[in-house]
Amino acid sequence: MNKKPLIKPAELIILGYLNTRMTLSNDDRKNYLSLKKGYEGEVLFNSLTDKLECECLTVNGVLLEFNNTKFH
Repeated sequence: MNKKPLIKPAELIILGYLNTRMTLSNDDRKNYLSLKKGYEGEVLFNSLTDKLECECLTVNGVLLEFNNTKFH
């Protein structure tokens, strides 16, 4: 299946480096953990959709909003 490769966001990479070298502020740590969890979820989702054997279409990189909450 052809699809766009998943690229780790620059902010996640930078916060990951900083997290190993210093104590992040509460806001930065919360943001880092949220970005990390989201990226890991996307990796898991992609690994599951790679196993599909049907004629289907997957759409990645879409930003949705529901009840004033944005999610990918």
